[in-house]
Amino acid sequence: MVRKIQNFLPLEKVKTYQMKTIISVVVVFFVFFFNTATMAQSYMAGVDEFIEYNNINMANAQSGNTYEDIEGSPFLYGDFVVGQVKLNNGKYYKGELRYDNYKQNLEFKNEKGEVLEVLTPEKITSVVLDEITLKYVLTDSQGQFFRQLVGGGYSLLALDEAEYQDPKPARPYVEATPAKFIVKSPVYFIFSAADGLVELKNKKSLTTVYPEKVKEIGNFLKREKIKFTSQEDLVKLVEYLNTL
Repeated sequence: MVRKIQNFLPLEKVKTYQMKTIISVVVVFFVFFFNTATMAQSYMAGVDEFIEYNNINMANAQSGNTYEDIEGSPFLYGDFVVGQVKLNNGKYYKGELRYDNYKQNLEFKNEKGEVLEVLTPEKITSVVLDEITLKYVLTDSQGQFFRQLVGGGYSLLALDEAEYQDPKPARPYVEATPAKFIVKSPVYFIFSAADGLVELKNKKSLTTVYPEKVKEIGNFLKREKIKFTSQEDLVKLVEYLNTL
């Protein structure tokens, strides 16, 4: 007959182990509860608080644009998407949003379904629409939303614009053309807190950013065959600059 040998922990060790387990469970629960509560407190209660913070009321609010009679769309997305706004007071707002590349402004819906413009975009740090992040940057003349392609010490930003083209009447042998929006090619910038916005036109643009690394950057541009008209290449370039 085979004897089964069982190992038992001393009673004191069992109590200590149970106590540690209880403490661990309590700590995990507290951390989860604290993080959840913090996240909940970070968001605004609703659209009314968002409107109040941005100094918007029904007397001075500007209605959003429909552009029903114009061919094409100036919006970043064709319609509203659920997005998130990060405000410079540390809070977040989540709701239906869209960005107008023609008027360069952010629009949202209130609880009545009315489309309104954000009147004080300088109170916004960034906006996330689907997979796109818009970063608000103050320039010398005014603030502007840019599409962020690379983050970090040096950010790669793209300025997207839509251009309005007037309708043209019919002429002999030429049909009339309606008013329409034309999406322009993006203009790319590199941004840092120290240097501000620098348009990425060519190799010389980088002398402002890294004057002491001109030779090293030049070698990278040549080795990787970087084209300043290629978004993919510029992403690669700015990611490289963030490693220097």
